[in-house]
Amino acid sequence: MEILVVVSIMAILMGIAIPAAKSLMASFESGTGVRQLINAALSSARAIAVREQTYAGVRFQQDKDGHTYIVLIEHDPDPSPNGTGLANGFRAVTGRKPMKLPEETTLNGVSKLTGPSVVFSPQGKLTIHPVRTSTQDGTAGNDTIFNTQANVDAGIAMLVQDSSDFNSTQSITIQRKGKDGVVIESNREYISPYTGELVMEYREQKP
Repeated sequence: MEILVVVSIMAILMGIAIPAAKSLMASFESGTGVRQLINAALSSARAIAVREQTYAGVRFQQDKDGHTYIVLIEHDPDPSPNGTGLANGFRAVTGRKPMKLPEETTLNGVSKLTGPSVVFSPQGKLTIHPVRTSTQDGTAGNDTIFNTQANVDAGIAMLVQDSSDFNSTQSITIQRKGKDGVVIESNREYISPYTGELVMEYREQKP
């Protein structure tokens, strides 16, 4: 009898836990989960900017297979072989791997060649700053984050460096696609200048 009671309780708990776990997993694949992931990246970038007393932020870009990634970046105009040598040069933060967004999620304006960047000042304030992402040492093959199109095509690098400056943005549009690749949800998100978090302004949905 005691064993039957224990088994019954375990069955009830599993019946409650499994749907909750599925809901949690679904949330990370939904717009809510994506927003949480982006907010975490923005928070990290803001902390890096204040700690290192430099401009830092996040960049959104697709890899050679069309998957959208979030990359932490920091200002590095250093003309030495270890720097970008560019006044507006940004490179990937050392030791921080790109974070992949869910398969069905992308951002408006992001592509294999460029993508929007969000930048914080050394005081941790949201700012508009010219950005040119570059290889860390200016040579092909040594940077696994930003590199040349040839190396991306060859599978050596994940993302492509910029050929010119692009101003950072203060808003992004998060899009979710259905199985047929059609956009079914589009959310315009602004970044709060006070907290550095996403603030949803409006939502567009297609039936």
